[in-house]
Amino acid sequence: MRLGSHRKLHLAAVCTLMRRALGLSLEKRELGCLERAEPRRLIKIASGHAIVNLLAGATEDPAIANCLDPDVVAFLDLMQDRNGARNAAFTAQLQEIGGILRDARIEAVALKGATELICRTYPRATDRLLGDLDILVPQGAIGDAVAALEASGYSTHGAVASPDSLHAPRLWHEAHPAAVEIHHALSRGRGVEILDPAQILRASTATRGCLLRVPALADRLCHLIVHAQMNHGRYQSRFLFLRDVADLQALSTRATAPTWTEVSARFAGAQAAPMLDAFLVAAFGVLQTPLPLATTPEAASWAEKAMFLLRRPEIHRCNYLFAMSRHYLGRFVSDQAARRRYLRYIRCSATLRDFVNQHVASVRDYQ
Repeated sequence: MRLGSHRKLHLAAVCTLMRRALGLSLEKRELGCLERAEPRRLIKIASGHAIVNLLAGATEDPAIANCLDPDVVAFLDLMQDRNGARNAAFTAQLQEIGGILRDARIEAVALKGATELICRTYPRATDRLLGDLDILVPQGAIGDAVAALEASGYSTHGAVASPDSLHAPRLWHEAHPAAVEIHHALSRGRGVEILDPAQILRASTATRGCLLRVPALADRLCHLIVHAQMNHGRYQSRFLFLRDVADLQALSTRATAPTWTEVSARFAGAQAAPMLDAFLVAAFGVLQTPLPLATTPEAASWAEKAMFLLRRPEIHRCNYLFAMSRHYLGRFVSDQAARRRYLRYIRCSATLRDFVNQHVASVRDYQ
């Protein structure tokens, strides 16, 4: 079997399991890929897309479990159990942070995975894998929020946020598992028009039993798509992250036609409709569910290329490295503050080593 075909088989198996875990129905013919999939390759792809714990939900279906190696079923169950314990610890930490910010009289809104801990949209509490806890506060309150957390034992370990950062330096607490990012903004460029922090704070709602507020559903959808397409250059590199697809399906179960109309209008108003269309066509194509909005033929072309790159990750890796190199070179040329910071890293090996080690540690913790 050729490399591309091998990858296609295992990607199909992962997507099949993901769809079933999210509560979508399957046809019997779709189960064949599960019987032929090699356990190590299947787990590797699922882990790379941060959904390995989610897939355990699919094995609740006996037809699915019977198609998989028993060791795979046991491994997925173990990952689900461990993520359940991890999410419980994250939830307790989030509640404590909510109390700290409440006592400091700071209004705060949970974001992304942290919102899922408070207001669940996935079928199971163990389904969503989190990397950290993201929290939005008013821009004028970010210093007070960081100070309140530091007074409660959190530390940035000397890190300093870059001038264009969307959040304060990451905060860590030796007694808690998650890093905390206190945001004052959620995107740059056109994304700012879609995700106005002040509007998100105003539209957020309180949730019974939690000291943090949650964003409106339209804001959650917009944040997901902006983060998926704009914040890390994935639209340009045509990269589709399967956890983003799973998040979209979970949120879509709560979305109404007016919700989607609002999302569409916000992207159109920011001249970013192609990014929205492309993500929806690709994601709902993987899910094999109807599109909630009319899209353009160009979106189908983007989705086709994104699926090709999912099957050929080595090509995407080269494209991604090239895009990142171009991004940082552009920053070096056009941004004086960034240029000084990069030169400081280059001149001081200890600073550069600390910078690299911090990012490597973050990735390893997430994995």
